[in-house]
Amino acid sequence: MPSARALAILALKIAVSVALLAWIFRPGKLHWSELAWARGGVDGTLVVAGLAVAGLYLVLSALRFGIVLRAFGLPCPPGHVFAIVLISHAFSFVSLGPVAGTASRIAMVMHDHPERKAAATLAVLGDHVVGSFAAGLAGVIALVWRWHDLAPHPVLGQPYVLAAGLVVGLVAMVFPFVVVHLLGRPAGPDRADGDSPGRIRHWQAMAGRMRAEPAALILGSLVSLPLLLAYFGTFVAGAAMVRAPVRVADILTALPAVDLVASLPVSLAGLGVREKAFQSILAALGGTSAADAVSLSLAGFSLLAAWAVAGVACLPWHHRLAADPPRPGRSA
Repeated sequence: MPSARALAILALKIAVSVALLAWIFRPGKLHWSELAWARGGVDGTLVVAGLAVAGLYLVLSALRFGIVLRAFGLPCPPGHVFAIVLISHAFSFVSLGPVAGTASRIAMVMHDHPERKAAATLAVLGDHVVGSFAAGLAGVIALVWRWHDLAPHPVLGQPYVLAAGLVVGLVAMVFPFVVVHLLGRPAGPDRADGDSPGRIRHWQAMAGRMRAEPAALILGSLVSLPLLLAYFGTFVAGAAMVRAPVRVADILTALPAVDLVASLPVSLAGLGVREKAFQSILAALGGTSAADAVSLSLAGFSLLAAWAVAGVACLPWHHRLAADPPRPGRSA
């Protein structure tokens, strides 16, 4: 049973999402009837295509997570890893966003490997670190590609804003490799790991394992590239699905910043925050109307939410598997 604190946080996040959507759809600014699907309907064939692209994103997420789990000595059958990813995806929708998804993923791996609880935490941390490269690369490409289009905007076009975004992207690109190289070094006379704070020791242990398994770091980073493309493709498919006339180039440019803002644990699965971010950035890039920007955002959100429902459906299956934990080589 969720604690009173967890329920209060969830209620607050719902209130934030409702307030933001009410602000977006306030009288005189935007009405639901102006949204793309109200004007032109929904293409059923593209709904299926969009669900397939969103599913590919989750499959690739499971592939990367499986690579990291094996590097940490926590192998699981592919089907079981996919179930863990689906369930954590569902938790990210109904609770503290990415924080809840991460916590649920750690809990499930711990349940499967009760004798390796510390390794389970480090593996999930390592999976996030590995994904940093692709996210940073996407941000850098978007900024360099559309720098001149953003420059006229009174806020986004400020030189310090663009420069800060570029620095963040570059740091994210090199972050996993620098962390693994620096923190993963064996302890020497000038480095007393035992005296480090607990969180630093966790990072050192994670980096040390990844340093010992460089193939996992490299392969995981490479898998992150098509993974991120599939995630971005979900929103491109969403725009096509509801017939929102937004250029693909604009969607791909906006998504790195939109995803960063929407990942903040202040609303329910980024709902409201994501729509406002899309609205602001797409208007700056190509003059996309508020109705079309919000339409593609809600369409992409709905495709991901459909897979969250599938994650909820996987919960009983995971409990059954956890009662008889999978072993390497055993099918799920």
